[in-house]
Amino acid sequence: MAARIGEQSRATKETEIKVKVNLDGSGTYNVSTGIGFLDHMMEQLSRHSLIDIDLQAKGDLHIDFHHTTEDTGIVLGEAVREALGDATPDIWVFGGYRAKDRPLYVKHRLGAVLNQPGETAQFRAAPTGPCAVHIDTGMARLGYGAGDISGLLNALQNLDVSMVMSHLACSEDSASTHNLRQLERFSALTNALPETRLSLANTGGVLLGERYQFDLTRPGIGLYGATADPNADSPFEPVVALQAPILQLREIDAGDTVGYGATYVAHSPRLVATVGAGYADGLPRALSGAGCARIAGLRAPILGRVSMDLTMIDVTGLEHEIAQGAVPEFFGPDLYQVAALDGTLPYEILTGLGARAERIYKGTT
Repeated sequence: MAARIGEQSRATKETEIKVKVNLDGSGTYNVSTGIGFLDHMMEQLSRHSLIDIDLQAKGDLHIDFHHTTEDTGIVLGEAVREALGDATPDIWVFGGYRAKDRPLYVKHRLGAVLNQPGETAQFRAAPTGPCAVHIDTGMARLGYGAGDISGLLNALQNLDVSMVMSHLACSEDSASTHNLRQLERFSALTNALPETRLSLANTGGVLLGERYQFDLTRPGIGLYGATADPNADSPFEPVVALQAPILQLREIDAGDTVGYGATYVAHSPRLVATVGAGYADGLPRALSGAGCARIAGLRAPILGRVSMDLTMIDVTGLEHEIAQGAVPEFFGPDLYQVAALDGTLPYEILTGLGARAERIYKGTT
């Protein structure tokens, strides 16, 4: 069988992107978008799917990441479509259908997800192929409401409805009664709609059990070995860690201060390590004086403020581990604790990883 290779490019006022994929590759990649986490996701996709990806993107990052991210997805999808030939998978656009985008749906054989009557009317006027319907079961974000279902039945006549979906609002809390309410609403509302594939569960929904999984699931953060609920009985293992090198060791005396604002005052002689990572690399500033690194599994408290490029940690008593080459790790299995100290979720910590951080992949493929 000939290698399944696709090569596409796109040039607009905002971006210039070139992508080449080999679906029968070995997981090699050459990715540069200027957006750290987007690079990381593309590299992970290549490594774990064994698809070779050569992706070069230039965009107006001084304005926003949006154009580069969106156009990268479009061109990558085009290249995969080309490589697949006639064997085309389902690619659904969840953000809502607009008639002005119809040429893109047709060209790239994308599936429209219909969220409201206006979108469905536009789609009915000139269908692009199969469609999906999003119904709101308790999130009040996107989708048809319960009161729209009777009108929706009429609007969907003669359309090829390939999927009906909804989204769980509280799946990170397995004890939330809202999950069951949404499940019951979803089951009741879909019973009134044409029989087709059903999709409700994100990562948290998958962990709620089989009855939430239906025909299709949509795992997100689970692909990174995490969930939104640190107390969940999760089958995942963490696959992302932030490590940084020690740049300098310094002995300080009692009464000496560390970092901006002199917020840390030593109560006794300490050994301080200056580490080459800061909030520009994705290390939350909220960890200042509260978080820690781990060296060979042992705690090394953060001293004073996390600065843009550097962070100081207390490595007193860890001289042997440092001499053996142990590298400070700011999160890995500690991802949930880091997120809690930052007052946020693991999602935000992972998406905040900076472009300067080198991506190193370990373990089995």
